[in-house]
Amino acid sequence: MTNSIQDPTRRFLVAAASYVTGSHNVKVGLQQNWGYEWFALYKNADLEQNYQNGVPSAVVVFNTPVVWNNSLDANVGLYAQDSWSFKRLTLNYGLRWEYFKASIPDEVSTPGRFGPTSDRHFGPQTFPVWKGLTPRFGVVLDVFGNAKTAVKFSANKYFAQMTDGLTNAYNPMRAQSSTLSWTDLNGDDVAQGERGCTYLSAGCEINFAQLPSTFGQVVPGCSVLRGDGTTPCGTAQLDANRTREYSVLYGVGVQHELFPRVSVSGNWFHSDFYNLGVTYNSLQTFADYTLFSVASPIDGAPIAMYNVSSAARTRVLTLETNATDRQRTNTAFEFNFNARLPHSATLFGGLSTDRTLQVACDDPSNPNNLLYCDQTKNDIPWLTQFKIAGSVPLKWGITFGAAYQSYRYILAGGTVWQITPTTRYAADCKGACTPGALVDPGMTVATLNVPLEAPGRQLSDRIKQLDVTFGKWITLGKVRLQPELSVLNALNNHAVYAVRSLNYGTSSYLQPSTILQPRILRLGMQVKW
Repeated sequence: MTNSIQDPTRRFLVAAASYVTGSHNVKVGLQQNWGYEWFALYKNADLEQNYQNGVPSAVVVFNTPVVWNNSLDANVGLYAQDSWSFKRLTLNYGLRWEYFKASIPDEVSTPGRFGPTSDRHFGPQTFPVWKGLTPRFGVVLDVFGNAKTAVKFSANKYFAQMTDGLTNAYNPMRAQSSTLSWTDLNGDDVAQGERGCTYLSAGCEINFAQLPSTFGQVVPGCSVLRGDGTTPCGTAQLDANRTREYSVLYGVGVQHELFPRVSVSGNWFHSDFYNLGVTYNSLQTFADYTLFSVASPIDGAPIAMYNVSSAARTRVLTLETNATDRQRTNTAFEFNFNARLPHSATLFGGLSTDRTLQVACDDPSNPNNLLYCDQTKNDIPWLTQFKIAGSVPLKWGITFGAAYQSYRYILAGGTVWQITPTTRYAADCKGACTPGALVDPGMTVATLNVPLEAPGRQLSDRIKQLDVTFGKWITLGKVRLQPELSVLNALNNHAVYAVRSLNYGTSSYLQPSTILQPRILRLGMQVKW
């Protein structure tokens, strides 16, 4: 049983003033929000039992009970912008100054089964204060001066949005977990054992040798920020010199009126991301890992994986710092049309496609994280979406409307083969493998995910959804009514767009978890007065 409590409070202050002339539209303003978010988590036995194909395999232990709080002290934005029209040219430009400050207040949590035997205390501590300028610029040109063809360009900088995500990620009182091997020695289906016991001895079914030595600890006087002379609180720290991520978005587009009341447009967008971070285990290096090969259960292809040494597996101190060689980009294309047809009919729609690519090959601690780290080499597909919608009046005042859309999702992550120290090759295994042999005889951790497919390549079914609506306006004095009859997903498409698991070989692998809702008949009414 789990008891989870979350209590957020957020306050806002917004002010703006505008000055409009014949050619200028000036606006200045202030945006400020602040608040806190309080959490508590209690778990029965402070653990969860995991099974692989119905067989006990591991437990996830928690540092519960825990109570923690994150404070958003200031999130300020001061801005000034202007839209200046000059003949056939319109310039949109502005400047925004942002200030962000977050902290962890004083906190206390009581002892837990797998944590300290006395109360834990922490705080207060202020995180790095971020401030800076973000310029915005756009230009629109009426090419021929007849308001039929416009060319657009924009370049804008945006800071990454922040609330309490950073403080919540490093708060030493936050909920933490660790996966440990479990062997049900007495067959009672209850994971038994306490920290410090000898694995596989009577009453010790949990391998606590796999638990980080600092798990759940909050050292008096510790700091969640990494700096000269600081003492870590537990298993994670943030570089005190961490800078705020930001992106620069470029856009180029053209819009043209083909015929009266019929226009088309095309746009190209590109985003570059900067000040990206890297998170790694600062207490491990590549020297702590030994290479071994796994034969893929799908096609037998050899997959290079690495085992961490027994001496290093419990040395855990993750550090988030500024990445030295990391890239992320997004590119998108859009093509749209809009038509106002005779007899009050309308038709609009378009096609869009986009792709995000990342290069993250700078983890200095775990070589397993370098497999598929360069997405520019992984044949990541473009995500294409098509939409078309319109309405047309029929006889007797009835209006008919329809909308059709087709799109796909990326399945989160990619197919993996989760192995344990007892996982063996199948009798008909493919490639360089020995049937019935242990997949990883030198495995020192409870579980290891072997990637069988590059993340970002596996897509959901293509969703093809058609919605249709019939409606009629009725006037009763000063009241107007519009009864509606709608058929949602009229094609009754059963596309799967989420699955229970991408863990190969399990009963839940690629098992649908979410499908498009079936055909639905909906009756509605709009009332205006």
